[in-house]
This record gives sequence, C-alpha cells and structure tokens, in this order.
Amino acid sequence: MPVLSAALGAAALILVVGGTAATGAANVGRWAAVAELLLALPLILAGLLLLAVALALIYVLIYLIRRIPRYSGKLQDAAHTARSLTVRASDMLVRPAIEIDALLTAARSLVGKR
Repeated sequence: MPVLSAALGAAALILVVGGTAATGAANVGRWAAVAELLLALPLILAGLLLLAVALALIYVLIYLIRRIPRYSGKLQDAAHTARSLTVRASDMLVRPAIEIDALLTAARSLVGKR
C-alpha cells in the first residue's frame, strides 16, 4: 500500500508539473528547483541514516572501551587459574605412570649390570 500511494503521488506530481509547464502558467525554473529538491531528498535521507548508524556505532564502541579493562582483567585471572588447575590435574594423573616407568627402568639397569 505505501508503494502504491508513493507511485500515485509521483504520477500526480508529474501531471501537475507537466500541465503547468505546458500551459505556461507557472515559472518553469521554480518547478525545476522543486524537482531537483525531490531528486536530492532520498540522498539526504540516506546520508542522515548513515550518520545515525555511525553515531550509534561510535557510542557502542565508547561504551565497550570503558567496560573492557575491568572485565578483561577478570577473564585473564580466570584463564590463569583454569590453566594452573589443568596443569596440576594432568600432573597428578600422569605421576603414577611416570613413577612405575622410573622403577622399571631402574630395575632393568640393575639387571643389565650384572
């Protein structure tokens, strides 16, 4: 429905401009200025929309930059804690196998020296 109403409005504007220009009743220069403004209006609106998007992105980036240092330190501490717990758990799991291997190697070296 909005597209149809815009098309009908544009057609009516074309008929009015064409009719007044054909009869010579209106100043053609003024209608040319109106047509130029109507042609430039979508570009102006698109520019305003891009400006609004750019301002919103700038606001979001400023907000994030102010919040990141606080949370990045906490995340770094959590990652360090998780790493140390993982290393400790893996060391505890592997220790019995390493001790058995060390005992077997020591036993082989004693048997091999005789």
